[in-house]
Amino acid sequence: MTIVKLGRIATNNILISNGSKCCVLSPTKTGFYPRTTAWFKTVCNSKTLSQEVLKKAGYKTIRSNLFHHTDSKSVVELQAKLAKNEKFPILVKPEEGRDGQGITISNSQNELLKAGTNLFKQQLSFMTQNIESGCEYRILLVNNSVMLMHLKEFPFVLGNGVSTISELLETASDPIDNGFLKNHLKQNKMTLSTITAIGKKIPYHITKKSSLGYYKTNNFPKVTEKWALQLAKKLNTQTVGIDVFIDDFANTDSYRIIEINANPGFMYIKNRYNDNVTPNRIVEKVLRDYFNL
Repeated sequence: MTIVKLGRIATNNILISNGSKCCVLSPTKTGFYPRTTAWFKTVCNSKTLSQEVLKKAGYKTIRSNLFHHTDSKSVVELQAKLAKNEKFPILVKPEEGRDGQGITISNSQNELLKAGTNLFKQQLSFMTQNIESGCEYRILLVNNSVMLMHLKEFPFVLGNGVSTISELLETASDPIDNGFLKNHLKQNKMTLSTITAIGKKIPYHITKKSSLGYYKTNNFPKVTEKWALQLAKKLNTQTVGIDVFIDDFANTDSYRIIEINANPGFMYIKNRYNDNVTPNRIVEKVLRDYFNL
């Protein structure tokens, strides 16, 4: 097998070949899965298309409304459609996956119109979703094996009974989403000057991150592992990242899929969970399976 470091244009990329097969490994980016089909990547890249596929396969998904940029001839026409929404706060996100970029929360009709208009002018289709609560998990399935399962939470700071929220946020490890934070404080009748109780979580960014509260690389809940493997089989794929609300592992009928990913990353777990073993195990499995070693 030949391993070649690629040039400056493809920084951190590695070309691996055995003479008859080759693939490009990008370990610092998103995942690399040479067996994943272009069809499945296309499905996952469209939130509405993936939801339709999941629904037809018999799975519950998060309820969404699509606003395709070609369906409205003008901003006025789009805004008339958006004006029918009556429930706030509401999540607004680009229809195509952008690694969490462009997601906002609207707390009023004016904010919704502003967010929708901004995406429409960029010729981007977008979705609106009611904000739902629940325990969100990421399940990573690689070549018909569940490799990883962990909880996802909003980044947060913890109250200590002494510091104000403003002071606590100075220790935040991720960028602060002012719109999301403002909404959370308003919903909970707090301000930046509020001193919170010891241990109270103050979330400050709209994109959830891997959580230290639950992390498994083996001994997964059997019913959940079986459910994930069946989902992959129904979707005709061997590899998929699944973001799903699970309140009760034993009750798969209550599972609600948020989204699926054909190219899920995993290198973040090295720093997040101080786990140097699992990333290498995943890389070795992908290469071993692909080259039939």
